[in-house]
Amino acid sequence: MKSSDKFSKESMIIGGNMNEIATMNNPISSAEKVLDPFFSPKGVAVIGAGIKSGNQGKRIIESMSAQGYEGQLIAVHPAGESVGSCKCVQSVRELPPEIELAIAAVSAERVEELIEPLAGQGIFHLIVVSGGFSESGPEGELRQCRLQKKAKKFGVRIMGPNCLGSFSSMDKFNSFFLSAEDFRFPGAGSVAVISQSGAFLSAILDELAGRNIGVHRAVNFGNRIDVGECEALESFAHDPKVKAIGIYLESVQDGRRFYEVIRKTSAVKPVIIYKGGKGEKGDRATQAHSASLAGEYQVFQAVCRQTGVIEVEGLNELINALYILQSGIVAKGNRVLIVSNGGGMGVLLTDLLEEGNCDVVETPLSTQNELEKILPGYYSFQNPVDLTGSGTNEQCILAVEKILKTGLYDCLLLVVLGGTEGINADIAKGLYKVLPKDLPAIIGAYGENMFSPISKAFCNEEIPVFPSGE
Repeated sequence: MKSSDKFSKESMIIGGNMNEIATMNNPISSAEKVLDPFFSPKGVAVIGAGIKSGNQGKRIIESMSAQGYEGQLIAVHPAGESVGSCKCVQSVRELPPEIELAIAAVSAERVEELIEPLAGQGIFHLIVVSGGFSESGPEGELRQCRLQKKAKKFGVRIMGPNCLGSFSSMDKFNSFFLSAEDFRFPGAGSVAVISQSGAFLSAILDELAGRNIGVHRAVNFGNRIDVGECEALESFAHDPKVKAIGIYLESVQDGRRFYEVIRKTSAVKPVIIYKGGKGEKGDRATQAHSASLAGEYQVFQAVCRQTGVIEVEGLNELINALYILQSGIVAKGNRVLIVSNGGGMGVLLTDLLEEGNCDVVETPLSTQNELEKILPGYYSFQNPVDLTGSGTNEQCILAVEKILKTGLYDCLLLVVLGGTEGINADIAKGLYKVLPKDLPAIIGAYGENMFSPISKAFCNEEIPVFPSGE
């Protein structure tokens, strides 16, 4: 692979010439338009889709149909047999002008020969789900190089090869060859997902669907001979429907460009990254998986720190972060207000937050005195605020409102324990009204009888609820 695939101090220009970065030509608006047919095509041709059981193209058609794709969908196969209700033509040259996107589900050896006829039909966007390219060895690498050159010659943009492709909830489109019976499609939402791994993308989308976290668009680019992480970031950065971006990345293709693009993107919306291939063995696995070099992990961490990107460890952390940040509201600092109806839980969370370099700022004495005059004297208002098991919805809302008005806090953590009658799911609307619109809140609801109704109540307010405060 080329040296540009590596993370290096030169390619990432950590501490380098920032003027050089600033002058880079990076037309984000044009990238958004270029990617649009990959997510919202007016018509799609699935090349290689046949009637045999297990046929990859057939599974893609079934997956698109299961999601409810409403555009024109045509199979391309020499046999010319319809795939279910999907019309079939025998060659690319028979495709109608309505087709904007082609999906190649044929052997790797046949993909290159599709480029010229596709361009001749005015189809300039191609998703190559087929494997057998650079990830498979020297012969596959040569095959990939020829495909890349030919696509560039005819102006055909490629996603892949060796990928799942793209997903758009709003457009009811996906190019996945996953079983429609085993995979859950997420509903519409404000999250975008970028994944170098197809398996990881399918796992995270399925998990997000299971937790009712909506996804606007998602992409897996595989060997990325053309469209990669930078193009996707540019597009999602300027998409008003995207409020938070989650990324699984094993390597970076163009370190210098990646630094600039992710810096611009994280300045306008939260970006969360889970990095694979961190160690020596992980690096080897990355090369075998997607024919990329993982590079220097320490440099990658420096990039995250310099650009404001949030790095997480593992799938669960990535999903939790997207859940919290899907509203696009990001804490401006590290000052946290803890409110609970159980003192012991407040102490535990204070310890955990301090370990995470958060500041549990004490409530001003004047505010404590004011609250003590109107609420029971045995409550504690210092921070953590302890309303005890006697606290009510109204009292909790009042305490939160008055303390947040001091302007000393960047985030609210409300922890509710079951077994008491005072604080319940009815608190949602009242609490939402007193929260500053630019201040994030997180709810921890202990016990299934408490978690389920509170989670449903806060769902419409886009306030995340977890089964614990931890």
